[in-house]
Amino acid sequence: MYASLIIPSYNACERLYYNLISLDYQDCDFEKFEVIVIDNGSIDNTYEMLSNINVKYKLEIIYLNKNMGRAFARNIGIKKSKGDILIFHDSDMIAFNDYVSKHLLYQKDK
Repeated sequence: MYASLIIPSYNACERLYYNLISLDYQDCDFEKFEVIVIDNGSIDNTYEMLSNINVKYKLEIIYLNKNMGRAFARNIGIKKSKGDILIFHDSDMIAFNDYVSKHLLYQKDK
């Protein structure tokens, strides 16, 4: 099973950075999930941070020219996702190290 974490973000550079770093400490195989960040027209340093971040998992970044709202951004992420399951994750969330593995385990039993 493969998971897609979808993270819409708007002007949340610092919070998003710590969010993405927390996903580097997941206790599951990094080949079991992807992270899709939708930069929803941010005007802070989000673009620069995303351009330079180095993470262990597959990270796809989608840049929107203007803020289209969280639902629109999530829908873009859904269309780009490759996962069997979708995990909606906000830019200000810090994931426990078993965040993805628990989602995968729970869905496996369904």
